[in-house]
Amino acid sequence: MRAVIVAFFVVFFLPVAHCQDAAVPISSEPHHHLVLQNDLVRVWTLQLGPHEKTLPYTVPHDCISAIVQNGQSPDLNVITATGFAPAGKPEQYARGPFTDVWKNGTNESIKIVAVELLRQQGGVFNECEEVPGGEKSGCHANVELGHTVLTWNKNISGLMALFRTQETQVVALCLFGGKHASVETGSHDGLLVFNANTDVTFENVSSKKLSFAEGDVLWVPAGSFLTVKNRSKLLICSTQLGFR
Repeated sequence: MRAVIVAFFVVFFLPVAHCQDAAVPISSEPHHHLVLQNDLVRVWTLQLGPHEKTLPYTVPHDCISAIVQNGQSPDLNVITATGFAPAGKPEQYARGPFTDVWKNGTNESIKIVAVELLRQQGGVFNECEEVPGGEKSGCHANVELGHTVLTWNKNISGLMALFRTQETQVVALCLFGGKHASVETGSHDGLLVFNANTDVTFENVSSKKLSFAEGDVLWVPAGSFLTVKNRSKLLICSTQLGFR
């Protein structure tokens, strides 16, 4: 009888233990690839096929995430595995340290860019986008006539403040297909996360022209003057981060 009881416990508990995967550091999660690192950020990119998900992984710092799918808003389900924390990571901003799982709930491949912020970020403030736990700050937008979306006029480009921390500003640069806009970084470095095929011309560096695809990133030094052109036929809103 004792042998039967022992056998029952082995058969019943082994599958349960197997399902409770231990979280790995983000650097060891096989879908994540480090594409840029400096004193301010570590930038990771990952691509998930249809209905694919990551392992549970841990991030020690605050993190800003951008989902890219050729300028569209994918039907993405972000889940957190039971037993890990926090109980629900926002898609845009998460306080570190946290443990999470990304899951692609669509029938198409998607790319995710995760910007790990290496400085303490302080308070979080909602502007045109609500971030859980953020204080209300008000929505601010800057519209330039003659370029390329804050109104449905295809000759207008828009730069819309999304949210910010005490160290980092996050804005959306919105361009209609084939349109362009000017970007100036001022006295602080910046990061561009592209949501579609885009051309960038550095106006103050011998008009150097670079081309990017969706999910690519570009570190922009302080004092840069750029022209950003949307090469796709779609309206896109790429993400621009500015660092204090």
